[in-house]
Amino acid sequence: MFRIVEMGQPVVPWRGFRGVDPWGAGGFRAPRDGGQRMHMGCDVLTQPGDRVLAPIEGTISRVGLAKAGTELGSIHITGTGDYAGWHVKMFYVLHGQSVKAGDSVKKGTILGQAQDVAGFYHTAFPQRSKTMRNHIHIELRMNVDPARFFPTFEVQL
Repeated sequence: MFRIVEMGQPVVPWRGFRGVDPWGAGGFRAPRDGGQRMHMGCDVLTQPGDRVLAPIEGTISRVGLAKAGTELGSIHITGTGDYAGWHVKMFYVLHGQSVKAGDSVKKGTILGQAQDVAGFYHTAFPQRSKTMRNHIHIELRMNVDPARFFPTFEVQL
């Protein structure tokens, strides 16, 4: 028998996905840099200060910056247990001193707070008349055997 393993809710309160705004699209594989690259995650709507939660069980593998020279934070989680082989990157999260590399987290552990990414970009690019919608960015990478997601059958030959 098989079991589907689901990620947990990444933000409280849940506000949905970013979709498209004047700055672009927040969906998976949305074009970036005029089609030169693709968005490799999805953007979840937030308000600055919303609680950001661990979407999987794992170990904090990196705490740092989403963009060099900014205060926009990032947290990386390497999955354990049912999430072994998963790797989650979360950007635009203010983590403070509460989370550090090597910490174990359960699904739903509070990691920090959503930052004002829209305010950051509006300040950095004042010539743009409209700002993006506030969000956190979440990427999921998996290095797992796909067979674990399928039922097993005994084949009679």
